[in-house]
Amino acid sequence: MPLVPQALKEAYGTRIGRWTDFRSHLGQRARQQFKFHLANRGFDGDLKFRHEDCALTIMIRTELEGQDGKKAKRKDTKSLSGGEKSFSTICLLLTLWESVGCPVRCLDEFVRPLPSLAFPGRGLPAARRG
Repeated sequence: MPLVPQALKEAYGTRIGRWTDFRSHLGQRARQQFKFHLANRGFDGDLKFRHEDCALTIMIRTELEGQDGKKAKRKDTKSLSGGEKSFSTICLLLTLWESVGCPVRCLDEFVRPLPSLAFPGRGLPAARRG
């Protein structure tokens, strides 16, 4: 009988290890996708996942260089303008959709002029991709 509890503990440990690896890979992929979407408008940013705290920190840099030629500071989402905030939110939604692999994508109350501002001349192609 003592073999069964030991086997269950080992199986549980293996499963937790695989889940941790999977979660880490999802986070890395989400970071890359988020950067890709932000780059369409010349922004840069980062997603910082703290899985232990169930927290996500989003940092955005709207300019690659500041006025003095140095690297521009990263901003918290609270300090972004309305358009910057809307664009970064759309980028985050697209990133999460691609990471999770949801077969149905629906976005309510999408601001009509935003696609032309966010992706000049191209609309919002990532939202149309399946």
